[in-house]
Amino acid sequence: CGRDGLHIGAEPDFTPATRAHLGIRVSDSAAYDELCGRLSAAGYEVCQAAEPIAERRMKTHDCFGNMVEFLVGTTG
Repeated sequence: CGRDGLHIGAEPDFTPATRAHLGIRVSDSAAYDELCGRLSAAGYEVCQAAEPIAERRMKTHDCFGNMVEFLVGTTG
């Protein structure tokens, strides 16, 4: 979706954190909608989060079980 990349790997005996996670800010609602669609189409479960810390926010898990959060804007 852009020029930046993030590479994540895991050791064979890796156990993902239950609360700690990566948060990534998305530029705008159009990019957010595109990303949400691409993740869903690729088979990732996407959960829209309702807590009021951003205009829009979703969480998913990468293939290693790490939680990843995507946000548009902030409310504070």
